[in-house]
Amino acid sequence: PLSFDSIYFTQDTICFGSHSAFINIDLDGGEAPIQYSIDNMTNWSALNSFNYLNAGTYNIYVQDVYGCLDSATIDIIEYDEIIINYDSIKHVSCYNGNDGYISVSNSGGVSPYSYFWIPTNETTNQISDLYAVPYIIEVTDLVNCVVVDTIDLYELTEPLQTISSVINIVSCFEGDDGNLSNFTIGGMPPYDYVWINENSDTVSTDEDAIGIPAGTYTVFVSDSYNCGPAFDSIILNSNSEIEIEIVNIIDNICFRGDIGELTVAVSGGVPHYLISLLDEDDNTTTSWSTTFPNLPSSTYMVWVTDTTNKCVSDTINLEIREPGRIQILNNNIENLSCYMSEDGVINLSFLSGTPPYNYVVEYDNMIIAQSQVNDSFMPFDLEDLSVGEYYISVTDFNSCPSVDTVLSVSEPDEIVADFETLSDFGRKTFFFEAENTSVGGQMYYWDFGNDSTLITSSQEIIKMQFTNQGEYNVFMIAHDTALGHQCNDTTDMTVIQIEGYDVYNVFTPNNDGKNDVFYFNDWMLSIYVEIFNRWGERIYHWNNVNSGWDGKSYSGRHVEEGVYFYRLKATAEDGTLFEEKGSITLIR
Repeated sequence: PLSFDSIYFTQDTICFGSHSAFINIDLDGGEAPIQYSIDNMTNWSALNSFNYLNAGTYNIYVQDVYGCLDSATIDIIEYDEIIINYDSIKHVSCYNGNDGYISVSNSGGVSPYSYFWIPTNETTNQISDLYAVPYIIEVTDLVNCVVVDTIDLYELTEPLQTISSVINIVSCFEGDDGNLSNFTIGGMPPYDYVWINENSDTVSTDEDAIGIPAGTYTVFVSDSYNCGPAFDSIILNSNSEIEIEIVNIIDNICFRGDIGELTVAVSGGVPHYLISLLDEDDNTTTSWSTTFPNLPSSTYMVWVTDTTNKCVSDTINLEIREPGRIQILNNNIENLSCYMSEDGVINLSFLSGTPPYNYVVEYDNMIIAQSQVNDSFMPFDLEDLSVGEYYISVTDFNSCPSVDTVLSVSEPDEIVADFETLSDFGRKTFFFEAENTSVGGQMYYWDFGNDSTLITSSQEIIKMQFTNQGEYNVFMIAHDTALGHQCNDTTDMTVIQIEGYDVYNVFTPNNDGKNDVFYFNDWMLSIYVEIFNRWGERIYHWNNVNSGWDGKSYSGRHVEEGVYFYRLKATAEDGTLFEEKGSITLIR
């Protein structure tokens, strides 16, 4: 009959869930072919050996060809399952980060346990600094049972990405009103920001960098997990520097002129430009035009403000020049050497302005000279000038006028030589007396016609004794010691001495107060004088010792110039009787 001879199977406890058990069945008897089943006749096998079996209770059946059966039951024992307890799992905070952490403990199996992690090859129950990848843990207990598990660490956040952009460029060159913005995605908000400039100085810790100068900036962004920093660099530009170029300066051609002109060219900044011009008197002119016409001479400062009304250029100093005021230089004036001599001289030259110069000289409302002088400091003379004021005006090459100049030429006082006689005649020894009535002299030279002369500096009464009867030409020269002899003045008189008296034979009845009356001196006791014309007609007479003839006829009419005749009858103080005839010359 069919029966079991022996059943061999795994006697030791196997690891939980392992497929390491076996069953081998040996029979005694039975007729082949034999069928074997270890799963309660669910499945049959022609083989008597079963491998890779799990732990459990197996109901073994055998059956031969005749249907004979035999059965047996065996148990294969396993250790308790090794349980992996994940005490702590920390997923990776940041994209591409490595702050993951896994910590495990175990139960089941046979302690103690050993560990092996793939891919880190670590052998502890906890591992750290982990990336977001799958991790395999192998736990082996004391009996070398092994349990394997896989845990995936993942990144908690998307990649931290940041992009910067310009809100506003810097308005002005070297200004500080530029604005940058930032847009960040990924990571775990809220974010922390740090903006630095190219010198690594922190300029902002806000999302946007506000009020910064031009330059290259880098923003570093970290999230609430301290992931990052993500960074981005950006260039913040500014409007270019406002630059002024002096294109043209037109100076004034006349002193105190106002036709100067300035033209500038402006670039940079933001057009349009407001140009400001400040003169030396702090007067400011502004214009949207690049040309400033009608400028007086001055030093100026010019600067430009662009259309932002915030950006201002550097200041440029310039000058609108002008020639100096035309000056008439009076180098020397030579006044008249004598009264009415018309030999005055003015030496002139001109300064400043733009040569050549045209000048006009007026005297007594008449132009007496006009000409051209080719250069500054070129002296010339105005000659043969009379006394008075000379008006001098000058224009230069650009028709710029001078300030009219009035120069005066003076003359010395007139020298008038004159004297009045105090005695008319006398007899025998005759004393001539004269009073010096000259004007303007300091020295006087007398010549009495009798080989006698006298030089005096006073206007004292002059006396001269004549002892011989005759005609004597007495003349006097008046001299100013400060002037040349050509300025002297001379006057003379003819004195006639006759026996008993002298008589002047020339008189000038012209009412100038000098020698206006023909008379005989008053030492006569009585006198009778008759005047006759050349035809013998008596035209005048007098009989008073203090009278004389003033050149008029009985009718009071002025007689003509010429030679007249007198007849004298007189008694001297000593009783001497005189009867004389003579001629006189009347000159008007």
